[in-house]
Amino acid sequence: MLMVLTTDPMEKIHLINSLCHLEVSYHFENEIKEQLNHLFMKLLKLLDDKDYDLHTVALVFQVFRLNGYKVPCGVFSKFLNSDGKFKEEVVGDVKGMVGLYEASHFRVKGEGILDEALGFTTEHLRTLANQTWTSPHVREYIENALSRPYHHSMQRYVNCVNCV
Repeated sequence: MLMVLTTDPMEKIHLINSLCHLEVSYHFENEIKEQLNHLFMKLLKLLDDKDYDLHTVALVFQVFRLNGYKVPCGVFSKFLNSDGKFKEEVVGDVKGMVGLYEASHFRVKGEGILDEALGFTTEHLRTLANQTWTSPHVREYIENALSRPYHHSMQRYVNCVNCV
């Protein structure tokens, strides 16, 4: 499936992410590297051209950064308002917020957008987790992400990003 041609490069990114979350990506290291090399420039252009949601942008960012690619943090700038702060409307997107939170852990010195993302997502995810209307499943998903960001944890014990 990884090597089959597809018209949607996001399908490959989701598959690679799933392989990593299932802890079987080491069986496909060469294939993953080949696909990421092929997709890197294409996906950066797609992120600029298409109106992908926060979860998708964060997923692409994480997959590439996890595999050593230098994805610019500016891919998140379309989620900022004119003051350089994250737009409040992204707060309702739990999957996107968790994705941004986990992506912010891949920041390097000088990446202000990701510094801002870490504070913004941490504050809002904690608030969401403490709301009485938040379902127990979503609350657990948020709490797991806050206590153990994916790439800081043993993969086996982390809930899959695609489960919500």
